[in-house]
Amino acid sequence: MKPNLTVIIPTRGEEERKLLRAVRSVVGPEAVVIVVFDGREPSPTTESELHELGVVVLKSASAGASAARNLGARHASTDWLAFIDDDDETNPGWLSFHGTDEPAEVAIRCSGAVRVSEEGAEIGRMVPTPLGPLYGEATGLFLAGAFSVRRELFEQVGGFDSAYEFGENNDLGMRLCRHVNSRMLRVETTSDPLVRIEVRPATQRRHTPEALLRSAELTLHSNSEVFNVHPSQGVGLHRIAAMNALKLGRRRIALEHMRKAVRHSSRPLPDALRLLLCVIPGAPLLARRSVDRRAKHLAL
Repeated sequence: MKPNLTVIIPTRGEEERKLLRAVRSVVGPEAVVIVVFDGREPSPTTESELHELGVVVLKSASAGASAARNLGARHASTDWLAFIDDDDETNPGWLSFHGTDEPAEVAIRCSGAVRVSEEGAEIGRMVPTPLGPLYGEATGLFLAGAFSVRRELFEQVGGFDSAYEFGENNDLGMRLCRHVNSRMLRVETTSDPLVRIEVRPATQRRHTPEALLRSAELTLHSNSEVFNVHPSQGVGLHRIAAMNALKLGRRRIALEHMRKAVRHSSRPLPDALRLLLCVIPGAPLLARRSVDRRAKHLAL
């Protein structure tokens, strides 16, 4: 069987046991697997095992996950691409769903996902849902491991934007879906939970307030034409930007974003209360729990 799918796994090589688990879950005749070590050399044992599994090993110089994924995509020759994280694991049926080439009008596939703790306990499930005008009214789910895309389409939209430290999958999904919509192609979905996504404890998450603020503002800027027509679509992003600006002590920026959130919110009272946080001394401590919840609007 000729592989139809390339699975790209970026890694910092910090937990090679989990990486090997992720790799074994996608190895099969339907797929080529590429692992990109970003800024760290694999151990000789791990590199040897990856080669035995037929995995292509690439190395990059700490350029970040988006750049590592783009590097892997440039080395791909199959018609389809998929991206999973090094601590995720696919379930039975993942390869058969994401690894098929038919029908021709399908350009993106999205499947359901299970969120699990480090111990493997199920935390919750996510399924493709209607995503609104930012995504060209498509139904989908853009988390690593939950979507695949035709390589030609991925290249047409420019791949991942390496300026993002957080929310890069959503950014790519927006561009892909609007491109698909304009060309009368379609997104195929299944609610089956075909990938297990490990949720890190809050103390281990790498996203800083600076990264969250920058990613939210980048999304607002990059999609300004859509937000101008549908301003309510940007409320969640303005909340994330405001709360993180507040944590950084940038009250003027926080006020600006919260004013926009209140103006276009379907829940103006809670957002008005958040606006008050921007002028209360000590507000960053009050805001921390809120911003951690709102960060879910930008998928990992």
